[in-house]
Amino acid sequence: MNLLIPMTFSPDLVDFVKGWESCRLKAYQDKNDGAMWTCGWGQTGPDIMAGTTWTQEYADSRLAATLRDVAVGLRSYLFRQPSQQQFDALGSLAYNEGYGKIGTSGLMSRFNEGLDTECALRFLLWNKETINGVLVPSEGLTKRREAEMKIYTDGDYSGRP
Repeated sequence: MNLLIPMTFSPDLVDFVKGWESCRLKAYQDKNDGAMWTCGWGQTGPDIMAGTTWTQEYADSRLAATLRDVAVGLRSYLFRQPSQQQFDALGSLAYNEGYGKIGTSGLMSRFNEGLDTECALRFLLWNKETINGVLVPSEGLTKRREAEMKIYTDGDYSGRP
């Protein structure tokens, strides 16, 4: 199958992700990710630990590189052509949750089956954080998922905090 899937996310999506992640140039432990060390625009990885400090330029370039990786990874799970807004919404979710998780999810199955309404509603299932070992709904993640749904369905990128 020869799909013409977009290779990159739109500038609107980059701004959307930045609005939700905010940028911190000194590493901190994200309580929502099991105290995982985080830096820049919500970046994690083995190179981020206590004392890690980045410049704004490095944080921006790291975000751009990660979004490129997410776009490539996400594309491997797509079996039909998304619109730019659908690709962006899926990309925001995949940036936040991991493209492997999203790619093998019921949400992606609905997308690939052309069930756009059902796919959009599935964004709301990704609104939980772990507190004391228990998954509980998060107000912030619920708002983000609602905003991603609006991108997916209406191309409305205005749902930034």
